[in-house]
Amino acid sequence: MGAMTEMPTALQTYLRMWNERDVARAHELLAEAVTDDIVFADPHDFHEGRAEMERNVERFRRRFPTATLSLASGVDGQNDRYRYAWEIHVDRELLIEGFDVSTLAADGRIERVDGFFGPLPALAE
Repeated sequence: MGAMTEMPTALQTYLRMWNERDVARAHELLAEAVTDDIVFADPHDFHEGRAEMERNVERFRRRFPTATLSLASGVDGQNDRYRYAWEIHVDRELLIEGFDVSTLAADGRIERVDGFFGPLPALAE
C-alpha cells in the first residue's frame, strides 16, 4: 500500500495551470512546471515538447472553458515518480476522472506525464 508523499512544487504548479483561465498565465505556469522536452501521454493525446503541451492546454480550455481540475487522492511517490488521482468538473458535473503518473527531471520539473482515464478495470473472472 502506498504512503502519502508531499506533493512536489512542480506538480502543484502543473495542477494550478490546468485551472488557469488566462492563456498567457497558463503558459508561464507550464514553463515553471515542466521541462522543454516534456512527454505527455493519455488516451487522447501523445506529444513531446512544451509548445505541444501549450497547444493541448489551449484546446482543452477552448472546449471546456469552465472546467476545473481537482485532486481526488493524496500523492504517492518513489524514485522521482508520483501518482495521484484527479477529477475534472464542468459546472459541478463530473466530466472525467482518472490518475496521472508524473516523472520529475533532476531540476525538479516534470519531464513526463502519463495519464489514465476512468477507474481501473475489474479483474476478469
